[in-house]
Order: sequence, then C-alpha cells, then structure tokens
Amino acid sequence: MHDLLDTEDADGAAERCWPDGFKEVIRTRIAQTFRRQVHDAEAFLSVYKTHYAGRFEDYDSFVSRLSEMVVIGAENGADKGFDEVYSSFQREAPLPEPRAPARYLWPEPVEDDAQRELHDRICAEYRDSHAYAHIHEDHYDEDVDFDTFLDRIAHLVVVGVMNGSDAMLENIYRAVLSGSPLPTPRRRPKRIY
Repeated sequence: MHDLLDTEDADGAAERCWPDGFKEVIRTRIAQTFRRQVHDAEAFLSVYKTHYAGRFEDYDSFVSRLSEMVVIGAENGADKGFDEVYSSFQREAPLPEPRAPARYLWPEPVEDDAQRELHDRICAEYRDSHAYAHIHEDHYDEDVDFDTFLDRIAHLVVVGVMNGSDAMLENIYRAVLSGSPLPTPRRRPKRIY
C-alpha cells in the first residue's frame, strides 16, 4: 500500500472564493428593514400568539427568526443570479435579461437605497476580478464596455436578491397560514474559482 500525502490543508489554503462582501449589505440592511417593517405594522403578531408562542421565547425572537430566513433567501437569490451569469459565460451567450415579478409580497425588505448599495458593492468587488476582466475581454468586449458589463451583472444579482427574499416570504406565508413549523432555510456553499 502506498502512502498518500494529505494535502487537504494546503489545497484549502490555496482555494480562492468569489467575492461576496456585498452580502454584508443583505445581512445588515435587509434584515433591519424587514424587522422594522414587521414591528411597525405588528405583522405576524396574532400568528405568533396563535401558533408560535410555544416555539419562540417572545415575539421579537420570532421576528428575528423570520428576518434570518429572509436574509438567507436573499443570499440564495444572489447566488442564483450569479448562476445565471455563469451559465451565460459557459455557453458564451449574452447575459440574460433580469426576471422580476410584477409585484413582490409584503414586506419588501430590499428598499431602493439598499438596491443601489448592493449594486455599487457588487460592481466595486467584481471590478477587481481578473476572471471577470478576462471573460469580458474574451466574450463581451465587442458588445459592451467593462463598466456596462459589470452594471448588467450587478443588476441581475440585485434582482436575484429581491426574488430570493420574496421566495422565502412565500415559504413563510405558506407555513404561518397553516400554523406549520417554519421552513429550515439553507445557505449555499461559497463559490470557489
């Protein structure tokens, strides 16, 4: 039997993840907006008292849990937006058009200023990505300049954030309407390149 070298630690240290510092905006701004909107309207209070009071310490902890769920949905929506972008890269196809519903569920935790901040952070983070510069140069340079390319990608991801938070709200509404346990959201693993 041959001895194999254990390179897991070295391999892990060499891995580089795609930039995702923009998700801090999701974790702070969107979470705060959601909690504020729900508290101001005393939304879900009767549902909490009827179905969830025994499962959560108090109404605030219930709203905080809902907020965490919406944040995870928004982060997953951002990842889904990037999946669409990467799929276009792989197929050497034009970037997809953003797909947003005509109306989002209440509350809409991704307010206009948060959308702009997310957009700006994504553009700033990916502007320094050599991989994106090469992809643009090789496949999109004739169609759009680099800043417009990043702008379109950021817009797709922001729409993904909004769609992801809305999809999680759908799951929350489905659970609270029937008094079922809240769904267990899962974050996607970090992207490595």
